[in-house]
Amino acid sequence: MDKSIKRLCSICVRGGSKGVPSKNIRKLFGKPLFVHSIDQAKESRLFDYIVVSSDSDKILDIAQAAGVDLIIKRPKYLADDHSPKLPAIQHCLKTSERKLNIEFDIVLDLDATSPLRSIEDINGVVETLEKSYSSINIVTGSLSRRSPYFNLVEVDKKGFVYLSGIKNKWEDIIIYTNERIKNSLKILNEKSQIVFVLDNNGKLKGTITDRDIKNGLLKGFNLDDPVNRIMNKKPTIIMEDTNEEEIYSVFEKTKLLHLPVVDKSFKLLKVRSFETFVRRQDTPISYDLNASIYAWWRTNLLSSKSVIAEKTRLYVMPEERSIDIDSELDFKWVEFLMTNR
Repeated sequence: MDKSIKRLCSICVRGGSKGVPSKNIRKLFGKPLFVHSIDQAKESRLFDYIVVSSDSDKILDIAQAAGVDLIIKRPKYLADDHSPKLPAIQHCLKTSERKLNIEFDIVLDLDATSPLRSIEDINGVVETLEKSYSSINIVTGSLSRRSPYFNLVEVDKKGFVYLSGIKNKWEDIIIYTNERIKNSLKILNEKSQIVFVLDNNGKLKGTITDRDIKNGLLKGFNLDDPVNRIMNKKPTIIMEDTNEEEIYSVFEKTKLLHLPVVDKSFKLLKVRSFETFVRRQDTPISYDLNASIYAWWRTNLLSSKSVIAEKTRLYVMPEERSIDIDSELDFKWVEFLMTNR
């Protein structure tokens, strides 16, 4: 580590908590929860100053007794249930620099509710940041236990579940056989690259693309003619019982962007879109942010509008050190893990 770099460790601790009342000062292995973060910062021996920011006088008294270098009374507007984290850290940095009469190079924030992080994690985040450009900031996370591409679901208006991202607003790209060609042209210009043509019973009768319209106009049809005169009456379809691998193969073979899903009577059930379709083996590796450690170069922190920026990097921590206490169950699980380490 570069000894010339001035490092500030901030620990921002709110007095209120709805999930676990007074959780930040609740005793965990004989000491208030947030004091574990103070001890970790001290043990790392990386920081020129360790600062606790809070809206609670009681928390600030505990922090001072725990041996931090500076306590900061945080304004109420930065400490309510809806206050984002970033402005509180920025306020902590500015106030620390003013009171200590020093300008820091790096700010690392330890979340008060993540006591399972290790000194190795803190060192790793600092080292990663200091090897990066000044426009970089670091957040921490762990490998997702379940891929959101296959486990995240939504519920439609009728109360039925569907995989998130698979159901688009396909109702917006439907017209009926008695409608005019100009209506399909409007949809193609505004909504999609294809239009699905249904009869009054909701059965798929055909599709229309720009090419179908151009061919129809060349044959002498006009925009006020019905769509059934130019539509493709033999579109590529998917039956409702087609599995995911087969659907993917159809997308690959036809290079189509949208495929209609129909039942045995050819009633349109839904539309699958290639841009939201991924095979399980093709899904990217995803991570869960664990709200444990955040780190910035000073100038980047002061100019940031969000914790996740254009050049944010991830430091990966193991799942067993990535629990953020937000409920009574989380608290008990952390106690169990710390007991059985």
